[in-house]
Amino acid sequence: MSVSIPAGRINKLFGTDGGVMLSLYADFPADFDTDTPLLVTIDALEVPLWCERFERRGASGAVAAFADFDTERRAQELLGLEFRIRFDEEDDDEFYMEDLIGFAVTGFEMRHGGTENGGNDGNDGNDDGNNANNDTCNDDGSRGGSNDNANANNDGSDAGDGMPPAGQFAGRVADYYDSEANPLFELEIAGRRVLVPAAEEFIAHIDFEGRTVHLVLPGGLLDLQ
Repeated sequence: MSVSIPAGRINKLFGTDGGVMLSLYADFPADFDTDTPLLVTIDALEVPLWCERFERRGASGAVAAFADFDTERRAQELLGLEFRIRFDEEDDDEFYMEDLIGFAVTGFEMRHGGTENGGNDGNDGNDDGNNANNDTCNDDGSRGGSNDNANANNDGSDAGDGMPPAGQFAGRVADYYDSEANPLFELEIAGRRVLVPAAEEFIAHIDFEGRTVHLVLPGGLLDLQ
């Protein structure tokens, strides 16, 4: 994946052979070399400027000359333009988990078969319990647990009052706790702090430019806290 960042502006002409003076932003790379083009937008098109000459002038200035813009007249067309530099990032897998602190987080919890957490408790009972429950079927004719089990499930859901409902959630990565055994993200969701495993298999996508991470978590993980 590649990203481009604003890196400076072309200010004025320098000499009569197409040279120009540049103002460099703080993000301009200290190790810049002329194998990397400066990118400008001309008539809604991204145009690469290849440096035939590049000389630093202090911490925030430089003198440059570009191929195909090697006359004073051609260089005049570039004055006032902001330029960007594109970086080809290495594999998205290569990052530190702590780099995600402060990122916005979105995602959802996987639910199995659409059942609520704790729904299996009613199925784990013995046959006698199931027969006793047959006298109190739900109004919709479903053959789930007894009313008592349903109430127990509802009580468990109410205990998470203020937490995002099962499904989608949104918040931010508030902190990261490093541990070889169990590294954790601390997420801030709906005004609460929750801990989830910082496992790569739960990370569906990272947008480093937009500072957003998308998670897919096992069902009920947020309800445990």
